[in-house]
Amino acid sequence: MTIQNPDDVIGVCSECKSDQPMSYMEKSSFAHAGISVPCKYCGGVVIITYREIRDESLGGSDRERGIS
Repeated sequence: MTIQNPDDVIGVCSECKSDQPMSYMEKSSFAHAGISVPCKYCGGVVIITYREIRDESLGGSDRERGIS
């Protein structure tokens, strides 16, 4: 798969699967410290992925954790 727009990234919660607001991600002290940002809604771990492979990334995360 070829990524069409490499700048089109998104933060997605690995637990509740919600997209995270970019403003929240940019303001997070966790992100500024270089560590995983907690989900704004449930506190789960947010993964950063390309928007166009969002669902595949979440599926891979679930498989790695043994919940899929």
